[in-house]
Amino acid sequence: MICPKCHQPVENGTKFCTQCGTSLAGLSVPEPDIVNTPVKSDNSTSSILLIFLVVSVITNVTYFIITHTITYWWDNKILIVVVHLLYVINSASMLLIPFAVKNNVMKIIAFVITIPYVIFLIIRNIMSMVDIFSRLI
Repeated sequence: MICPKCHQPVENGTKFCTQCGTSLAGLSVPEPDIVNTPVKSDNSTSSILLIFLVVSVITNVTYFIITHTITYWWDNKILIVVVHLLYVINSASMLLIPFAVKNNVMKIIAFVITIPYVIFLIIRNIMSMVDIFSRLI
């Protein structure tokens, strides 16, 4: 509790301020209003994660449709490019995840882990696509 006159901290239940002697009788300690305290919502984190989720779902569903409904899709150069581009897009979307992390140290750690992994996935997919094209030619 704070003394209304000298603004010094005073123990709850004290009858007089120990600094200035002001009577504290009748003053009540306000309880924090937990029920009506607004919860601060951070929509940027939710938006980033939602974008990642939508990109991931779209790329994976498209990949599934191509690879499971089109017979001999691997003989079609355009479909090979599309499938590998889906992998690249899905891999690159992982870079959104560190942006959703609030703690700065954890954000740096997330970037340090995510960036090399995404680069690895993209290079692997490009090399695979080049390898497949070299065999088709």
